[in-house]
Amino acid sequence: MKWISGSKLVGVLAGTLGVLFLVPCAPARSQNSNKRCYSVEEPFYKIHDLKVTTEIRPIKHCYSDKDHPYRYSVVDIPVSLAAGSVRTPEFSPRKTSWHWILVQVEKPLPTKQLACMMAVDDDSPASWKDCPLSDRLLRADWTVWEDGKIASSGSSTTEVDAKYTKDNIFKFLGKFPALSGKKYVLEVKFTKDGTPLNVANPHLIVTKIGDE
Repeated sequence: MKWISGSKLVGVLAGTLGVLFLVPCAPARSQNSNKRCYSVEEPFYKIHDLKVTTEIRPIKHCYSDKDHPYRYSVVDIPVSLAAGSVRTPEFSPRKTSWHWILVQVEKPLPTKQLACMMAVDDDSPASWKDCPLSDRLLRADWTVWEDGKIASSGSSTTEVDAKYTKDNIFKFLGKFPALSGKKYVLEVKFTKDGTPLNVANPHLIVTKIGDE
């Protein structure tokens, strides 16, 4: 009888039910930085006679830029998720392509709690008990500027649109087309106070879709 983590349990149950879950892939830039680690209480599950029991155990999450799945991003800057606006430095894509806009956080808090705060939880009525809409802190409107004119704009969702790794959560705010050689600036307006997420070292990232 073995204990397994929550992420592995999903795979086990999905296999039992004959369901395949696909997580969207996305982009990667080689950097060097000090590794940061957090010890977090996470749930582990034991399956016996088709019954699942839970035990909370400490698990270590570590982060290093060189392990970053979006190392080739054209923008990667630390941000505060407090209500207000952030503008990126000017950037120019290497190739004409669609680009993701996303927010990355580390895991100094339990994964389930962070997923709720990042607004990547399921948005079905059944989920509101464990993650009410009021707890979904990451809300944002974004605008891409080209030569002082609006090139693209959009808003984040209150659910899913995310990528998980062992040590990070990435929330996709939207995507936009960008032309090689053109100069762009991204402005993101955080419309809800996400200050409690600042403990997770959030970064605002712009990266070419498929460039990881």
